[in-house]
Amino acid sequence: MDFNALAEFVELANSLSFTATARSLHISQSTLSRHISELERELKVRLFDRTPNSIRLTTAGKVFYKNAEGLVRGMHSTIGEVRSAELSQVTTLSVTGSTIEPAFARFISLMTTRAARDRLPVSYSYRFTRSLDNSSDCPAAFTTLRNKSADFLIEIVPDDMPCLKEFDVIKLFREPLTIVASADNPLARKKRVTFDDLRRCSLLAFEVYQTCFDILTRPFVNAGYDPRDIESVIIDDFLDFPRHIGTLADYEIMPIEEGLCNAHGFAVDDQSGAVRLNVDDDRLAVTYYAIFRKDDTRPAIMQTKGLIHALLNERAQRCTPDMVMPDGTLRSCAFARPLPRRTEPDRPGGHPSHPVHDVEEGGRDNVLRFA
Repeated sequence: MDFNALAEFVELANSLSFTATARSLHISQSTLSRHISELERELKVRLFDRTPNSIRLTTAGKVFYKNAEGLVRGMHSTIGEVRSAELSQVTTLSVTGSTIEPAFARFISLMTTRAARDRLPVSYSYRFTRSLDNSSDCPAAFTTLRNKSADFLIEIVPDDMPCLKEFDVIKLFREPLTIVASADNPLARKKRVTFDDLRRCSLLAFEVYQTCFDILTRPFVNAGYDPRDIESVIIDDFLDFPRHIGTLADYEIMPIEEGLCNAHGFAVDDQSGAVRLNVDDDRLAVTYYAIFRKDDTRPAIMQTKGLIHALLNERAQRCTPDMVMPDGTLRSCAFARPLPRRTEPDRPGGHPSHPVHDVEEGGRDNVLRFA
């Protein structure tokens, strides 16, 4: 006997309304009616007396209801206990990094939500690691990964950072940089700004964590910007961001991650005295990585890597061209904007297409493996 049909019978016996029951169970009335008829044929009794305006339980139906209701209630209780037992075995992985950008928060939230939805026995706990000690070429968060006080990192690092060779890394997405300037800066009047234009300005770069300054300025240095015209601005308090933006001189510019700029509303309010320069150059971007120890093959780690690949592949299949960098890497906006709902082709028999939410494994491999 089909348990779902049994549960539908109990629901219908409680409401005595095909319309209300079908709506509650998110099925059509014709489907519900067919299931009840099949149940009656299987039992060889009539469970309901039907009239055009009402239904009621037959004598046999009342007897069957007394037993069926207890079976359904007991099965739901058993399912709850099984799921509770599964959740009690969840492994909580420690995630760390020195990033504060909204794009990171969106991605880790997607991971947590998807893990819960897919009932993966893994959850995540994030701890911010901040250091301005430049005695090492690696962010301080890497130390926590090496000594196993963290299970993996989500970090912004330069693509050519040597210490990446020690780890398994997954390239997540690229976060464009926004160039903010004073409204009195001559470049603010230009419809399009080039790197040659930027060389006329002094560059101020925030230093929030150890590698922040290097990450923000490296695209300029690689493009030939004179590093003598670059100045570090150490930030200890998030309220220092708008204060420094508000005091930019007319010859100064400041690169900021696009998501952070949007979150603070920099250069959006006409009264702020700051503007975003229209610099369309793909070199102005920073890269997010998920970073793991190479020797860590625990099930929770392998499930996490699979989860990350599933999220990346899903976005790669559904995002619009403007969400992809020229090298095929996703932009951070691929995780910020609502994505178009994919549909599968109409099925034979006239059934309409409907949204598809499943994630296909495989696809583009985002793991960078170093020799």
